[in-house]
Amino acid sequence: MSERQLVYLTSPDCAFCTDGRAIVQRLAGEMALEVAELAWDSPRGKALVRRGSAFFPPAVYLDDRLLCYGRVSERKLRKQLAKVPA
Repeated sequence: MSERQLVYLTSPDCAFCTDGRAIVQRLAGEMALEVAELAWDSPRGKALVRRGSAFFPPAVYLDDRLLCYGRVSERKLRKQLAKVPA
């Protein structure tokens, strides 16, 4: 079984990005998700932002589906991940 990919879009000097990184890593470990951290302004990052309508970093995507952006709430992200079929 292949792991699903959790994409974490970040930006330099983003306090929310730094705070959310630990949450994303913890949940990925618990749920066997592969994490790819990308720059907000990278080509793939820009494409995800346009498609997912994230307005500011950080943004969390699962298999290219926007789950959340801005301040990462572990509780809310956990609920979002639980809603997505495996």
